[in-house]
Amino acid sequence: MPANDTIGRMIRRHAIERPTIDAIRYEGTSIDFVTLAARAEGVAAALADAGIGKDDRIAILAKNHPAFLEIWAGACMVGAVLVPINWRLSPREIAFIITDSAAKILFVDAEQHARLNEPLPRTIAIDGEDYRAWRDRPPIASPTEIDPEHIAIQLYTSGTTGFPKGALISHRALLGGKDIWRHLDWWTWVPEDVGLVAMPLFHIGGIGWLLMGLETGATNHLMREFDADEILALLDRGGFTKMFIVPTALQSLLHAPAAATTDFSSLRTILYGASPMPMPLLREAIARIGCNFAQQYGMTETAGTVIALGPDDHRGEQPPKLNAAGRAMPTVELRITDTEGNVLPPDTLGQVEIRSCANFSGYWNRPDATAEAMGEDGWLRTGDAGLLDADGYLFVLDRIKDMIISGGENIYPLEVESMLLEHPAIEEVGVIGLPDERWGESVAAVIVTRDGAALDQADLRMWCRERIAAFKVPKTFIFIDALPRNASGKLLRRALREAHAPQPAATA
Repeated sequence: MPANDTIGRMIRRHAIERPTIDAIRYEGTSIDFVTLAARAEGVAAALADAGIGKDDRIAILAKNHPAFLEIWAGACMVGAVLVPINWRLSPREIAFIITDSAAKILFVDAEQHARLNEPLPRTIAIDGEDYRAWRDRPPIASPTEIDPEHIAIQLYTSGTTGFPKGALISHRALLGGKDIWRHLDWWTWVPEDVGLVAMPLFHIGGIGWLLMGLETGATNHLMREFDADEILALLDRGGFTKMFIVPTALQSLLHAPAAATTDFSSLRTILYGASPMPMPLLREAIARIGCNFAQQYGMTETAGTVIALGPDDHRGEQPPKLNAAGRAMPTVELRITDTEGNVLPPDTLGQVEIRSCANFSGYWNRPDATAEAMGEDGWLRTGDAGLLDADGYLFVLDRIKDMIISGGENIYPLEVESMLLEHPAIEEVGVIGLPDERWGESVAAVIVTRDGAALDQADLRMWCRERIAAFKVPKTFIFIDALPRNASGKLLRRALREAHAPQPAATA
């Protein structure tokens, strides 16, 4: 990858080097690299004609669609910044992002447009003739020069504790981060490879995975949204060789009726991440599918993956590091610090900090939040509690803010959840701390059982005691039909705490 690469330069380069190779396949249509570049150039010209230039924001609210890439690449060519919006958000939350980002144009599909509230910026529907007529025009005579440090995309964090923040991610972070993968001998793309892009493009996981294939000049099969039956049918036709998937989607894939007869032989690699992977599910997937598995650890603020657990660590009867997040990828620096910022020795619990070329540039109009997250020396404070072992493997225990302190002992919900998910009757679980007069906090497990199974609390407590320390065993088990999650699928522990906190005694 050229040192000064940007999204726009990358698309133009592939149009010259591999013009007839399919860049995108989508719902029975194909777009080769030369066509993609021409459409992006048309978008760039249309944006310029509309007065959109460097540092202006434009937003897109739509399910996965080829227009996303055309608009993004075109915006990058004129120095504008794309703001993808999670279509699962409520109209109020969408309005906040549009207003906060000061987006001058909103690109939208028909499904999302129907539920939006006024007032809106100029709106362009991407799934009709109006968009194509707007897009299809000659390129700009004198292209704008864009520096790799220029912001390429503004991604809003999920906002589990309040309104989201806009993370600013540069061309350098996005493409430099993908270049890291070239140093891994197990991560190679061959001309026959096709990447499946089924995760949403409003999330760094989806965007990062799309860029992974595009940067290498490979073909990407884009799906409007995740559909287990469609993916399995595509696999039976040998339609793709690599995919990125989140644990809940992998579970849906494996447990779909068609999975029992699906031919997985064309699948070379599954990259998984974005949320904790239950060990029983991972073991089932490895045994059933049989391809290479690799875990990724990263976040919006690292422009995606910076830690990886490679295929070798997934092999064998009992892989010793299978519950690790992985090791720092080449050129990535990783350390664990205490509350004072001191670097801790191996096997000592503290905050995970990361420094790499893929780190973000800060939060949009939030210098306070930027300073809290990133030191002047470039180290990103992730907010994750973890430790590094002597071999350099990172083990992530939980978010620091979710730690439970009971009787002076630190308890991490993720550890307890991982243990409970080993129980055959438990489908989902969220562990929280509830106020306790004696212990300060006590551990509570909010459980969704598999197929409505009934569990005896005494038996479950005994089962837990055989697997973790007594002080970590939940004092309370609560059974519900579904866990509360935000629009990105993240567990809302705050909602669990509010719903199940002890009520104050009534006064006479």
